[in-house]
Amino acid sequence: MTTESAAFLVSAKPSFQAGLLRHTSAHLIPNWLELSEVVKTGKPAAAGNQQGTGTEFFEILVPDIFPLSYSAAQDLAAHFAWA
Repeated sequence: MTTESAAFLVSAKPSFQAGLLRHTSAHLIPNWLELSEVVKTGKPAAAGNQQGTGTEFFEILVPDIFPLSYSAAQDLAAHFAWA
């Protein structure tokens, strides 16, 4: 395993990026493939702003995008000496 794959593809690491790839392939790409139907009907491909489906969507999304901000949050906390 390379240093890069160990850093970004090991799920126990805070820098794990495969969650974002999983989210993109499972949620974003399928919805974009419905674009023609969305334009025709004016209805969204997925109801992300509804309480039931939105909650499920964000419960998956937030952990998947967390690593994108983790390093910057650590730097900011260090700058302000926050624990």
